[in-house]
Amino acid sequence: MTQEAFTLQQTEAPAEKKRGYMAKAKRSDTNTPPLVLELVRGVMDEIDIDPCSNPGSITGARKEFWLQQYQEAYLVLPEERKNRVFVGNGLRAVWGGRAYVNPPFDHLTRWVRKCAGEHEVRGSEIVLLSPARTDVRWFHEVVVPTATAVCLWKGRFTFLGEEYGCPFPPMFTYWGPHVRRFRETFGPHGLIFRP
Repeated sequence: MTQEAFTLQQTEAPAEKKRGYMAKAKRSDTNTPPLVLELVRGVMDEIDIDPCSNPGSITGARKEFWLQQYQEAYLVLPEERKNRVFVGNGLRAVWGGRAYVNPPFDHLTRWVRKCAGEHEVRGSEIVLLSPARTDVRWFHEVVVPTATAVCLWKGRFTFLGEEYGCPFPPMFTYWGPHVRRFRETFGPHGLIFRP
């Protein structure tokens, strides 16, 4: 093929279609939407601890852990919220009680292990939001042998304040005594199974 023929055959790439979901997150502090929090409360009644919170979180947990990067936002909090917010690493905290975990997804293995450990050692009841990565080691080595139930979400929901749906298929992992409640609450939104 001659250079001239090659040049004539080239065409412009089609314009990129607008995504129906947000591109890979540039930050790891996306906030859970009200719909999901209603489901979590439908299983656990209340959320005692949010170990991966941030200033925009609406979990309403009794105790929130914010990363050090939010120190300035903490200083200007109203006193009623300041009483339940702690600046520090939620991975190092003792959870106990009922925890909802929407972790930074760049350190997911550590958060999954922490959830399983808190349930095993302290009997904590936990709902973890994560990408549905059923092909990875943490799923097979931690979730499968320790979780009480899993929900593979149908479709994608939109994180609070985002324009598009989340960039991954969501999965909710449950460690706790209320498997029936988890199934009834999350069942209409996805496939429930016990690993």
